[in-house]
Amino acid sequence: MSNYDSMHVLGALELDSVAAGLMVLDTMVKEAPIAVLEACTVCPGKYVIFITGKEAAVEASLRAGSAAQPGSALDRLYIPHLHPDVWPAVRGEARDYRIDAVGVIESFSLLGAVEAGDAAAKAGDVRLIHIRWGNEMGGKSSVKMVGPIAEVQTALDAGSDLLQKKEYLCNQVIVARPHEDVGNYLARG
Repeated sequence: MSNYDSMHVLGALELDSVAAGLMVLDTMVKEAPIAVLEACTVCPGKYVIFITGKEAAVEASLRAGSAAQPGSALDRLYIPHLHPDVWPAVRGEARDYRIDAVGVIESFSLLGAVEAGDAAAKAGDVRLIHIRWGNEMGGKSSVKMVGPIAEVQTALDAGSDLLQKKEYLCNQVIVARPHEDVGNYLARG
């Protein structure tokens, strides 16, 4: 059991300024009883805030944060029924998985990979391995998943379609039956 088993709601804001990010963070935590999961600078000079809590509190906090610096908000994420693989994949804590196929979705939005990962995991019987956002990626993000080939394709399609509609899709690939050495690098960049 992970520390995130009871986490069902995820909210996040991506801002174009570190200064604005700190002001927005302060506004968000003052607005409603939420838990801050992560708040940090990511490249290229952006600030990202992830929160959880009860649905109404997360919604209120996101609304207040968005209004605090409206010109700085680049993206907003609200997932009321978060798939349980998402946050451990963001934290790089996925374990115990078998590799039949690997799917990778790359996004121009930091929050895009988180949202695409949630959609993918809900659409196909896959395991999210790693969601990477921002640092050392020029502001892009990616989600990696494993599972049976058909399930990975279904999941990849769902996540990619979501990003395509938002014009955030950078690239997507599926690697069927990867070499055993590839597994050593899935949870890395």
